[in-house]
Amino acid sequence: MRRAMANAIELEILPDLNFLLPLILAIAKIATMVGLLLTVVSIINTFSNIQEAVNRGESASSSSGAIGLALFATAFGLITAIPLVFSHVLFKAWINQFENKMKSGAQKLLLLVQNAKQSGGAKTGTDSSVVTRR
Repeated sequence: MRRAMANAIELEILPDLNFLLPLILAIAKIATMVGLLLTVVSIINTFSNIQEAVNRGESASSSSGAIGLALFATAFGLITAIPLVFSHVLFKAWINQFENKMKSGAQKLLLLVQNAKQSGGAKTGTDSSVVTRR
């Protein structure tokens, strides 16, 4: 009985609870990396535009908007990743607490069954022909 409950918890219930955690973490990590990649690409393009403007003898001040766009890409990646990482950690903690409650409940059930067997075994030596009904 103990093995059956442990197997049910480990092989059936916990995988169902954990199935989205890797996806949440993957999206969070990818969002951060995509934001950083877009920032780097945008900064490279901005510096190329600044260099072309300087070579033509123009002012480079018109590129400040492009730098802001590059920083927006980073901010967007972080705005996406931070709540996902937070929820991943929170869900993982909830699942661990739930697992502990399930194991504790299983242990209590085993103790109840064991006590019922012991008290039932002591009564088997008595007269079994007397049946009481409530």
